[in-house]
Amino acid sequence: MVLINDKHVYVRYLCSTPQGTVPFNSEGLRTFVPLTRSQAGSGASSGITYGDYLDAVKVFLDKHHEYFMEAVSSKMGPAGRHVSEIDIITEKHGSDYHPARVTVRSGDLSSSFVVNVALTERGRERLEVDFELLRKLNERSQPGFIPEAYFKDEQIVQAADGTNTTSSMFLGEWFDGFHEFHLTAESGHPSKLVLWHSHRGCLDLSENQARDLYRKAAYVLTWHYNPNTGEEIFPWHHASGDFVAKVENDSVDVRLITVRQYASRTLSEELSQLDRLNHLLFFLANLTIRMRLDRFDGIGDVAWADSRSVKPCVQGFLGALKQKVSQGSCDHVLMNLFTRAVQELSPGDLTEIFQIVVDSYNEDAPDVPVIMRDLPDHILQTYLALLEIPDPI
Repeated sequence: MVLINDKHVYVRYLCSTPQGTVPFNSEGLRTFVPLTRSQAGSGASSGITYGDYLDAVKVFLDKHHEYFMEAVSSKMGPAGRHVSEIDIITEKHGSDYHPARVTVRSGDLSSSFVVNVALTERGRERLEVDFELLRKLNERSQPGFIPEAYFKDEQIVQAADGTNTTSSMFLGEWFDGFHEFHLTAESGHPSKLVLWHSHRGCLDLSENQARDLYRKAAYVLTWHYNPNTGEEIFPWHHASGDFVAKVENDSVDVRLITVRQYASRTLSEELSQLDRLNHLLFFLANLTIRMRLDRFDGIGDVAWADSRSVKPCVQGFLGALKQKVSQGSCDHVLMNLFTRAVQELSPGDLTEIFQIVVDSYNEDAPDVPVIMRDLPDHILQTYLALLEIPDPI
């Protein structure tokens, strides 16, 4: 039971499967929670059962029932005051988080949230930063590209051996209808993009859908880029499932579900106009590289999207930048400087920009050999995409 408006509401424990959500049986509740996604099928575990994990999530919600009620009301309006049932549903494990979807029902209406749970020290540190940055960025603008973060706390979870583990949790917004996506090699195409639909299985995205996805992911990241300070959301990675997508016909909607860091790559507190221009060029170069990186099926070898992802990435970047100019969060002078600069760039100039960006990467990172293998062609594809940018305003 969870207290909602002075009424105890019944709670069900469910598990998300490709066939839909199913209730936990007693054996499932005794199964151990894996520490990471890669360990999910290996037998390695946290020593914490799903039953204890779900109980801890329920206690977290009950302990903060007033804040929980505020979050429910913000999503459901007056209907949120008459919640009749709550489902806590285990979802795919992340690299640091163990997310539980929380669905509340009021009559014929329902709304979902997520409780992100961190069981490791690294996970707890990341959760603290993630929560604060989501709050900070949502206060600055409200385009709805990142989830709301409502409240957080620590919660004791008892392991099967009787020892206590301190977990960190926060309640956040759940994007209903959005799903993880990854490149896969299973369908005969080395870089086919597949949506991991929770009920319909893996869905191959068409070329138009894939282009729309990359364009909108680039738009989201550029929207949150601060051209005055160089602050950006980074690092992020498709392999970690940082982005989710919703597909309707040929249209794709995209959301970013986590923010690990939001900072500038320079230590300078004041940027000249030339500094801002250079930062923008470096941001774009890094964006086009990172947008192509993934791991096959999320956990396999490093994957590299085909070159058709480059032009949509540049288009998404440019679209967000133009929108920021129209709303006053980007100087139109900087926009014009950028447009002139890219029109005057030679392939050699662009190569120098990309080399500076690549030199900043950890040379031991598994992504780097793949990047270096395809970098010359990637620079060419980016150069061709930049040629299509219209003249300055």
